[in-house]
Amino acid sequence: MISIVCVMNDEQIFRENLMRSLSTQDTKYQLIIVNNQNNRFSSIPSALNYGGKKAKGNYVMFVHQDVVLVGNSWLRKVEDILSKIPDLGVAGVAGVTETGQYAGFIYDRGELWGSPIKKSIPVQTLDELILIIPKKCFEKMKFDEKFYFHSYGADYCLTAKKM
Repeated sequence: MISIVCVMNDEQIFRENLMRSLSTQDTKYQLIIVNNQNNRFSSIPSALNYGGKKAKGNYVMFVHQDVVLVGNSWLRKVEDILSKIPDLGVAGVAGVTETGQYAGFIYDRGELWGSPIKKSIPVQTLDELILIIPKKCFEKMKFDEKFYFHSYGADYCLTAKKM
């Protein structure tokens, strides 16, 4: 099972995007909504760490509120793919390889970026829109809360890679 952590600061965006696509999924998941409409948390990483500590699934998926998971079997397929990667540190849908090549596939602000992923591709860093971390890894290493909004994902990826 995947535990999904979303820091929500705009309920309408959350419901129209992530929540709508989650409602069609054909597998069980745990949804952890971290309400930050009143800026309760000092940074995005601190809010994600708060939500991640509540996760009960084998994987913790940290996802932005405006993400849409395409297809009703997205979570099931992702979990199947991840279960076949023995040394997984962090997974996502868009990243950069060690040679500087872009890898992944997203639809953002009305435009497609990249091409559909047919198999897992090793990357050095990932975009923060979706980060999926095995729970056993997240229990050992949390997000660095010194980052306010940007770069916390790149930092997590590079630190996980060193480990």
